Amino acid sequence: MFRNLMVLWMSVLAGGLISAGAQTKLPPPPPGFKVIADSPSTTAMRAAGVMDMLQAEKPNDDWPGCIVDPKVAFKASWTNSPGAEQNVKMMLKMPEEPPAFSMGTKTEPAGKQQYKGGALTWTKKTVMAAGTASAKCPGNQVILYDGSWVGYSNGKLLGVAVTNLYGQKEAGQAWFDPYIDKLLVAVSNSK
Repeated sequence: MFRNLMVLWMSVLAGGLISAGAQTKLPPPPPGFKVIADSPSTTAMRAAGVMDMLQAEKPNDDWPGCIVDPKVAFKASWTNSPGAEQNVKMMLKMPEEPPAFSMGTKTEPAGKQQYKGGALTWTKKTVMAAGTASAKCPGNQVILYDGSWVGYSNGKLLGVAVTNLYGQKEAGQAWFDPYIDKLLVAVSNSK
């Protein structure tokens, strides 16, 4: 697949169909996050001007230490998608996932709403802690939040996500708010 993407990318560049101005550069992650290196496929798709992705992580603040810190992950992306507006409208109409329990983790909805022209969804994960270190966890459990925002602009489907956030989801919301605004400006200024 990577070879096919490289051939496509070289063909497009040789044909002059994508100019450097057609690409949309993602804003940097919020302060404190360390960017994770791109995969070869992300690099190729970014070069072809069809999508871009940013991945970053940081340790959780106030981690109790009863299980290994999964680290907070921050992801952002855009993908060329002529039907992006319809996708977001369908996401807003879909019900939230029902609560579920699997492999010691309870997952339950924690809020869904129309937000900044897109769909913002939060999920609460309660991870059961076992073993001698579990006493460091209040109630022998760790509560994490996953949040995602999906929106659209200028023919692109946009995404911002935070996963494995320990504590309150408001900390993640504080990362979403300025980042979504910067992403919308970057995409609206692209060709």
